[in-house]
Amino acid sequence: LVEHIMTPFQLMGSIARKDEVWNFEDESEISIYTYLGLFGSGYTVPVLVVFIQVSVMAILFGTNTDFKRGILGKEHEEQVQSFPCLSMSIVVIMLYIIKVVPDLIVRFYNSVGTASTVHARLNHISEQLWLKDDDRIGQKIGLKMDTFMNTTYVTILYIINIYIIINADDPLDIILNSLALEFVETLDEVISDSAWWDGKKRWIRAGAVEIVLQNTLKASCLKSAIKFSEEFNIPDRVVSAMCNHHPTLFCDKAVAAEDVKNPQLMNKNELIKSRCVDIALRTRNLKALQEYKKSAVYFSSLEAMFRPCFPWVRNGGLFERHFMYRTWTRWNQVLYYAPVPDLDTLFERDENNKYVLSWHLKNIVHSVDKPFANFDDNEESTTWRFVRTYFKVVLLVDFIEHVVSSWRRSRLLRIPFHILNGLLTWIAYIVQLVFPIIASAIFVELLIEMRHDYIIPFYETYEGNDSLWFTS
Repeated sequence: LVEHIMTPFQLMGSIARKDEVWNFEDESEISIYTYLGLFGSGYTVPVLVVFIQVSVMAILFGTNTDFKRGILGKEHEEQVQSFPCLSMSIVVIMLYIIKVVPDLIVRFYNSVGTASTVHARLNHISEQLWLKDDDRIGQKIGLKMDTFMNTTYVTILYIINIYIIINADDPLDIILNSLALEFVETLDEVISDSAWWDGKKRWIRAGAVEIVLQNTLKASCLKSAIKFSEEFNIPDRVVSAMCNHHPTLFCDKAVAAEDVKNPQLMNKNELIKSRCVDIALRTRNLKALQEYKKSAVYFSSLEAMFRPCFPWVRNGGLFERHFMYRTWTRWNQVLYYAPVPDLDTLFERDENNKYVLSWHLKNIVHSVDKPFANFDDNEESTTWRFVRTYFKVVLLVDFIEHVVSSWRRSRLLRIPFHILNGLLTWIAYIVQLVFPIIASAIFVELLIEMRHDYIIPFYETYEGNDSLWFTS
């Protein structure tokens, strides 16, 4: 029980201590969209990068619309690439098959949260928040941008570049376009790895701790008497009465502001710090005030700049986002109200008259009708989990489950979001399957074209004429 209770705190401690399993310094897949998904703020740079990446893709496609051939064949038989261009196209497509295709598969595997990388773990926790609807709108946008821009966008960009390659008239254009593509495709990761962005990786660790905290808090239960009653087996009318019938229960900014300043609810260190703040305010000692009263910290500089213009917005910065839940007086009333099991049904005395677990507990097993909380007896590998997730999304099983769940729980406003998310996710999964097929088909087509347009005519011209062959 202690291990179960302490698990989220141990996880947050592991992130803060820079343990090896949370090595952000060597993680190459974290992008600026990952930061947006964690904090739900700091839109400026991600929006600008999205604009750059989408604009480059549109310009590349728009300036090469006069294609000589389609994706799987020439429109006119007389239109043939020169030998150097065709050779360069074959080399680049071969590079795509042996390097880009595996890289995209691994990246997609990590992005859907089934791998053991740091980025995959963050995505998995964020996905859990999304499913529980406990995340903020900015976090929802950031999570989907992180997944879409690092999988679907990259794949579509490579498909467009294949069009450009097989229609190029200059080998140098093929090389330059491919190099430019590599730069644009990794722009979001390059910026997030810059020294000016988050050089010491302190922000990303703070964001990771926050989503673990969000996933543990179950904020939706703390704001609803019915959900709180279902979760902790306390009658909803009792919970509502203990919270003065407040519509959002423990989420009360006014009560939290009073309880935080209540000396009876402080420990010794908090009491000393509170008195120092009062003295600093009375004496107008700004240095002491900065020492004992931490100012609000924002990840986005624009948010910090314009936040004073919107004082009614309930947001005290990155480390004060859950301030309104510090309603200690209400917590003290309800904390020990939940029923506890009868210890005589759990323990018995052995031959040495010492307490041991009751043998009757062996008859209690996990079942579909009476499942254990936080228990999963289906141990499967991450690879099999990825395969299962892939087919559930492609066959729309996952989409139908989410829509039905929102309908049954009367969350009708989430259904349009599930429809949009289901469509984008389905496109993302399909594109990953289509790209290797397109690349392989184009490679075979170019080899056939090389054989038909150059190799066969070459042998037909020089066959049986040794002097001409030697002169050539």
